[in-house]
Amino acid sequence: MNVNKSFQLAAGYYQTGKIREAESLCRQIIRKQPKHVDALNLLGLVCYYLANYDSAIDYIKKALELNPCNAEAYTNLGNAYKNKRQLDKAITSYEKALQLKPYLAMAHNNMG
Repeated sequence: MNVNKSFQLAAGYYQTGKIREAESLCRQIIRKQPKHVDALNLLGLVCYYLANYDSAIDYIKKALELNPCNAEAYTNLGNAYKNKRQLDKAITSYEKALQLKPYLAMAHNNMG
């Protein structure tokens, strides 16, 4: 398995709405490379899409432990918290995203 090619394929699946295919590939990548930041974050997005917010939070937090400078991941984490109605944690996540990328439109929009 070429992990980089598999991740690109998984990202493409996610972008085209083939969520289960993206999920399967992300899980395969993580089994091979448990610290694959992008696959962890993408699996968090897949879980978010499937309304499994607890798992989304877990995977995105794992990605952030490995790369705490990923503003988009903080935004994704904020979205998951928002959907769990944990607004204080959502705001904190959005604020962290904006500290890293002050002009990140998605984080500004979600803060509103």
